[in-house]
Amino acid sequence: MKGEAMIIPVGTLFRIEFFEKDWYLSFRHADGSSCMDFEDYDGEQVGPEVVAKFIPNYASLEWKESKKNFQNSSEYHAIDGKFRINLVGKPGKQIEKEILIQEFLEFMGSE
Repeated sequence: MKGEAMIIPVGTLFRIEFFEKDWYLSFRHADGSSCMDFEDYDGEQVGPEVVAKFIPNYASLEWKESKKNFQNSSEYHAIDGKFRINLVGKPGKQIEKEILIQEFLEFMGSE
């Protein structure tokens, strides 16, 4: 499975949207600074190998529920080194934590 990468704005957020899924993932520097390496992927179809370059410990992340979500959807986050990764339900989609994490790990090829 691949998703379309969208870099928002000027390397501050890497977002991957999957047209066949009710969720997307995003990651950024935990301190909010830009990562110009993101720009190489803007508009590209990307797979798990790209995510693993930035989030190498994806299989062992400790996920927490994000309290503020303005889309009325599920959202969970974790930290891997200098990056914060978010798994987010598309607007209005409530997805159980275990299911969302399982689908993320399936995308990454861990499950």
